[in-house]
Amino acid sequence: MRRGRGERPSARNLRDSWGYPTRPTDLTRRPLKGGSSPTDLYRTLGTGLDGTPMPSYRDALTEEERWALVAYVDFLATPERRMARGMMEMMGTGEEPLGRMIEMRNRVQMQGAGCMM
Repeated sequence: MRRGRGERPSARNLRDSWGYPTRPTDLTRRPLKGGSSPTDLYRTLGTGLDGTPMPSYRDALTEEERWALVAYVDFLATPERRMARGMMEMMGTGEEPLGRMIEMRNRVQMQGAGCMM
């Protein structure tokens, strides 16, 4: 992980549990799939993410090592990249993603109005 953006050569070969190509998470941007708080990051490192290539590190790292990794991952997100940018990653390869975003606040508002999602 050079910059935490998922740009390593092995990233091209990642597959989800159903065999579909998947992109690694850009750890410099927020929100993250499993949550972005330190507690969320620690839990994700301990449990992995079902359906993704993200494994559990519970048996590979000590508790102290997992907390150190949480601090590093948290450090990777610069203030301008911490801004919520939506629930879905945009299609595109440049710094500015292309496509349509679903804003998290809209999702919360819809749920508050009793809409099923």
